[in-house]
Amino acid sequence: MMLLSTACLALLGFRKAEAPTQKTHSKSSASSQAVADSINAFAFRLLNKIGTSNNKNVLISPYSVSTAMSMVAPGLVGKDQGSLLTSLAPGLKLGQIEDGSAALSHSLLSVSGQPLQIANSAWLFKKLKPNPVFAAHLQQSFQADLHAFVPDKTSVQQMNSWVDEKTKHRINKVIDSLCPAIRLVLINAIAFDGKWQHQFDPKETRKQDFHKLSGATASVPMMHLKAAIAYANNATLRAIRLEYQGGDFSMVLMLPEKGRDAGALLRSLNPSSVSALLGHMSSEGDLPVTVPKFKFSDQYQLEGPLSQMGMASLFKNADFSGISPQFGDGAIDQVIHKTFIKVDEEGTKAAAVTGVMVRTLAIRMKAPEFVADRPFAFLIIHNSTRTILFAGVVNDPKM
Repeated sequence: MMLLSTACLALLGFRKAEAPTQKTHSKSSASSQAVADSINAFAFRLLNKIGTSNNKNVLISPYSVSTAMSMVAPGLVGKDQGSLLTSLAPGLKLGQIEDGSAALSHSLLSVSGQPLQIANSAWLFKKLKPNPVFAAHLQQSFQADLHAFVPDKTSVQQMNSWVDEKTKHRINKVIDSLCPAIRLVLINAIAFDGKWQHQFDPKETRKQDFHKLSGATASVPMMHLKAAIAYANNATLRAIRLEYQGGDFSMVLMLPEKGRDAGALLRSLNPSSVSALLGHMSSEGDLPVTVPKFKFSDQYQLEGPLSQMGMASLFKNADFSGISPQFGDGAIDQVIHKTFIKVDEEGTKAAAVTGVMVRTLAIRMKAPEFVADRPFAFLIIHNSTRTILFAGVVNDPKM
């Protein structure tokens, strides 16, 4: 019997490749595959910066984080845009990322049963006039909903309501508050509902011991299945691939040798090793599989990990004039990532949301005020022609 631990679960969604039948399809497939490859490489770099713990469940959505950060790119100018693209998708230009993202999204959504939902939104400070090119990038490449906002409690509620709806009520908020300097909020949300191709019989589910790496045990509901399942093993792990109905998505579960850290196993992977593992899998007739039922949420502040991945300047001072000619210098204030998953006999329900908040550096973080309690200059002007009638300085109001 094969026992699979939740701690060693790697949620890697791999879609089966489809052979292109036309030149346009071939070009679209190539661009979407290039973005998919960059997301997979980004996934393992991010995992190594986040780190994993042998006593904490881990769940990230590389697709969600990468998509949200990609939406930032057209708002950046010059070297700042270049440093984001280099960190996010080395070797790809903005146009390639945008075309590939649109093609990949179409590919992910154009499957039978539509188990995956993807939504993007952009919230721009209402007093800013958006650059038409920036707005077009968001709408055409990411199908983003565009909203105007002011940084107050009402806007926070509206953003969180959007997140709650788009994640099918699995994640009810991503933002706690907005500081007065926030001028742009970009949000990606995804929701996945997959039913197993080979479903587990609830009658076979029973409590069994789950052996933690620490040596402690916990009694948890274990699901049981015997079916033709793709399987592979090597010196460091055993793996299975559980297909979802429709055959477009699957869950790959990897079990390290006893006493080995599943988090370390996950961090040791890369796109090539995962591809090799999948290539070595073959169906085993009536393979006995035992998997625990589980449900958990996870969340991260990604400013630190993304800074370590080459984006540090974007969190300090960057040229965001691509967003609006009124914007200028700004900085990414926060990148919040939240996830949810539930696995049972029927299948998998999962969701993820990534929120990126960009602030202006032109104002102080506290509410603005003007206190003339030191020497000041002044002008008296004609408003319509801006003719200066008087100009002066006050050094001592008592004189």
